This record gives sequence, structure tokens and C-alpha cells, in this order.
Amino acid sequence: MNSFSKKEIHTKHLGERLAEIRERKGFSIEEAAKVTKINLKYLRYLEAGQYDKLPAEVYVRGFLKNYADFLSIREEDVLRIYDKEKKIFRNIKEKDRPSQPSGKIKLPVIILPLKLIISLLFGLFFIALAWYFYVEAGKFSETPRLLVYKPLNNSVIKNSSTEVSGVTDVGNTVSLNGKNIFVDESGKFRERVSLRVGLNELVIKAKNKFGKESEQKIHVSARYDKQKYLNREQISSEQGQTKPADDKIRLTIRAQDSPVWLSVKVDGEKKYSGTMLPGTEESFVAEKEIKVTSGMANKTLIKEGNSQEFHPLADIPGVIRDVVFSRNIAENTGNEQSRERENSSKPDKQ
Repeated sequence: MNSFSKKEIHTKHLGERLAEIRERKGFSIEEAAKVTKINLKYLRYLEAGQYDKLPAEVYVRGFLKNYADFLSIREEDVLRIYDKEKKIFRNIKEKDRPSQPSGKIKLPVIILPLKLIISLLFGLFFIALAWYFYVEAGKFSETPRLLVYKPLNNSVIKNSSTEVSGVTDVGNTVSLNGKNIFVDESGKFRERVSLRVGLNELVIKAKNKFGKESEQKIHVSARYDKQKYLNREQISSEQGQTKPADDKIRLTIRAQDSPVWLSVKVDGEKKYSGTMLPGTEESFVAEKEIKVTSGMANKTLIKEGNSQEFHPLADIPGVIRDVVFSRNIAENTGNEQSRERENSSKPDKQ
């Protein structure tokens, strides 16, 4: 007789998704609690989906906003998923409460022969078993659904970056040029990606729990003036000499030879969060400071101020968070400027 093993299909709740993103970025839950200032006990309850053990609603929403910012994902998406799951959680609790009987009701007693009951149970069991294997076999043989809304294949983009968005089956994982991106509870995904001047190939893959994959290749032609998007650190004088353009902080970032996830804050405001393809560049200018978080520090190259050379953000092959670039004006040197660079948190170990 053939033996069958039953597979449990589990849809991840919000806390599991947040924990998965945190682990993928290389952070422990203790590190996350330290940076976000969220009590470690509450953070564990949040990732475990134990909403009844969390404090008042106003505090929980604050926790979620801080955690979304820490993980560099959209807080609107996180709060929407939380509200939906919280409503389901409350409904389940209300159903579990014993109802108060209004009075004694006598139900008629129906007695069936034992053989008939056993036959009915066996019949229902085999029907359910046949239906289960029918559904499972169909899912195992199917490739996951993958629809990419934008960009369209062979489209022309007149900017240095574009948004990749689409939908897959709930529970699937999605990758963009080999890097996993966030998928919400309805299967939708959205990621900003930097483009090189000329032809770019975007490879989007969806993978289900059975290891089946779907793939789409999108070719995008980026046509833009590179110098329009890369900040000029110097300007020419009438005599052909160069001098500092101003006293602002200027930073150009390039992905070396692999896709790099990047998050950049300029003067406290998030200006970029997405994936940079190999060889692409993004440039930023600030009055006070620029904070850079990278998913692959040694593949993230930077060029500061009027420098002509790129160098790695750090030597580690993993996540580094909130590397700060700021500028101090020296008191006795007039227009002479010096740069102060600091890392507000230690590099994360893989």
C-alpha cells in the first residue's frame, strides 16, 4: 500500500513577514530592538502575531512605523496588513466566547445504526482525501502566477530609475535580478530599481512553496542625460580653473558588479529605497548629512565631493546601516572644507 504524507500550507502573518525581512537583511531581533527602541518583549510578541499581549493600539502603531522605517519598507503597507489581521483576530476571539443560553431547548434525538454511521464516516474520509490530493497535485504541477504590470517590455524610460510592480500568488517569494523583494499579504510587489544608460534587462522570478518558478524578462531602454542626474562637484571659472560648487554635501553611489539594495536619507528625509543594478549610479546632495544603508557594503561604491575616484562603502560583504556623511567648515580656512564620516551603528554580521 502506498503511504502518503500530508503537507501543511501556511500563509505567513505580518510578524513572520517582518521577521523574514529582518533576517534577510542580517539583523538579529536584539539588534532590531536596540535600534528601533522597541521593547524586546513587545517585538517578540509582534513577530509572533500575539496581538493580545501588546500594549495600547496607539503604541503598537508607533512600533510598526518605527519597525517599517528600520526595515526600509513602506509603513502604509505594514499598517494596512496589521489592521486587516487585527480585525480577523478580534472576530476569532468573539467567536470563541461562549454564548449565553436564553433557555433550555430540547433537541430531538436521532439514532442511526452503527454500521451506517461508520459507512458515512469512511465515505466522507475518502472523498476528502481524494479532493485533497486532487488540489495538491494541481498546485504541485502548476507554475506560480506572475504578472508584471510595469515597466512594459521594450519600453523607453527617460529617467535614471523606474518602478517594478506586479502580483503573484499569496505566499510566493519574488526576486529581482537575484535579490528578493517585499511581497505584501495580497501577493503584490513594488520595488524601485536604478537603470544604466542604454539597454537594461530586468529578471523577475516568482517561486512557490513547492519550488516551482515563473520568470519574466523585461528589457528597458533608459535614455537620459547622465550628467543631469549625477551631481557636479566642481564648476569651471572663466579662466578654466575649477572651484567648489558650494558647501553642500555631494555623494555619488554606484553598484559595482552585482545588484545592491540601497536606502538613502538626505537631511533626515528618505530619498531612495530600492535595488541598484550593476554599474548603475545615483547621486545625492544635502545641506547637513547623508545616511546610507546598504545590503552589500563591499559592492557599494561611493564618490564624495570633488573626488574623482570611487571606493567601497565598507569592506564587509553584508549589511551596513546608517553610514553618515557630513561636512564641517574649518574655522580658520575660509572656504576650505573637511568631511567627517561616521557609522552610527556597527556593521552587521552575516
